[in-house]
Amino acid sequence: MALNEVASAVLVVWFVISSLALIALLAVVAVTLVKLQTKLEEITERVDPLLTKTDILLNVAEEKLRVVGDRAETLLTTGEEIAITVQDRVEKTTGTVQRTVNAPIIQANALMTGLSQAWATFGALSDKKARTVMPTETSPIDNDKKQEVKIYGG
Repeated sequence: MALNEVASAVLVVWFVISSLALIALLAVVAVTLVKLQTKLEEITERVDPLLTKTDILLNVAEEKLRVVGDRAETLLTTGEEIAITVQDRVEKTTGTVQRTVNAPIIQANALMTGLSQAWATFGALSDKKARTVMPTETSPIDNDKKQEVKIYGG
């Protein structure tokens, strides 16, 4: 099958135009890629120092946090040891205070209570002796009491 000359010319023109369009499209894509590459290089140049500074800051922060963590751990350990020591000393001091202060106070309180009771008893006996008068005769009431004592007493 042979094509006539007009059809061949149309096909050739069609291929040439479509080839030129494809070449132009590829040129636009290539220029766009070059511009994009340039922009990426500019952004990379701007971001690299920031990333470097950020990396340095993160390293410094990590070091500081490690040091603070170590100090905090040391402080917690020391605080725990101090708390245990204080607790032991408080217990010892409490026992010592109880032995040296509370026991004598309790003994003194008991002594004062005993002396108060003795003084009250002495006062009651003194008052009873002062009130007692030697009876010359026994009353019938006294005889009844003596009778009761004999009955219950044996």
